[in-house]
Amino acid sequence: MALSPLLQKPSDQSLLVAGIAARLAVFMGAGLSPLRAWQELVEPDDTTVEAELIREVNDRATSGESLVEALAQTTEFEDDAWRVLAAVHTVAHHTGAPLGNALWALTTALHERYEAERAVRATILAPVYTQRLLMGLPLLGLLLSAALGVDALEFLTSSGLGWIATVSAVVLMAGAWRWSRAMIREALPGPSFLSPALDLLAIATSGGASPEAARIRVDDALSRHGLNAPDGHTLDKLPALSRRVGIPLRALAVAEASWVRARAKADATERAAALSVKILIPLGMLVLPAFVIVGVIPIVFALLSGAFGQGAGERLW
Repeated sequence: MALSPLLQKPSDQSLLVAGIAARLAVFMGAGLSPLRAWQELVEPDDTTVEAELIREVNDRATSGESLVEALAQTTEFEDDAWRVLAAVHTVAHHTGAPLGNALWALTTALHERYEAERAVRATILAPVYTQRLLMGLPLLGLLLSAALGVDALEFLTSSGLGWIATVSAVVLMAGAWRWSRAMIREALPGPSFLSPALDLLAIATSGGASPEAARIRVDDALSRHGLNAPDGHTLDKLPALSRRVGIPLRALAVAEASWVRARAKADATERAAALSVKILIPLGMLVLPAFVIVGVIPIVFALLSGAFGQGAGERLW
């Protein structure tokens, strides 16, 4: 279960699809055709979701659809790891790239991607848990008041001063929640930080396509399979660099993709370290005053009522 819509748990589908890609690559390396390799993945007694997807791909492919189209249709609404697998087939088919080699490369990329996702999530967990813990302080204040025999809820709802305190506490808590959520959102990487575009570019150029044609195929595949695209400058600068230094574009794209994933992990660590401290600012400035309003002020008024008599307490209220 995810802690928050902002902090989704890494999907195990990346590892599962990596395993499927590796098996397909092994089958093709042994001389099987792509369609036959997919047929060898079918396990009749397996009732898991992934087994059903594999069977659907094979059913579509054997009923007349091309394997590329069968994969695209079957994975259209699945986890993006499946859609990346379909995109690899699409790019390899249209550029003539060896599909077995492309699937081996995909296996490595998905493993790196999964590790990057785990690193991003792990480094951000500490400030998220800190936020959730301290957001519960006002409730703790109510429990503390009850433990001391003070009916804080009666004070907060039975007088003008109590209602002012209640509204103030609610406003402070809402502000703290929005402020801390904005900080967490800022610390998380954008949706395209692990885009498969560079990996697909490496596959496209390994088939002998020119950089321009490869770029078009990659853009088409990203759009066709609903995958995130990185900043266009990232893809535009590599062909020029390849020509300038005489390095194959495929090698540059593979190195750049690995570097992007490594940088995502490093950046997440740095942002999380800063967030662990910064997130205490809204919690200290807004949550602690709300705790005082809800948990301390009712106790103070109860003590004053006991010290000066019920009438004095009621006048104060």
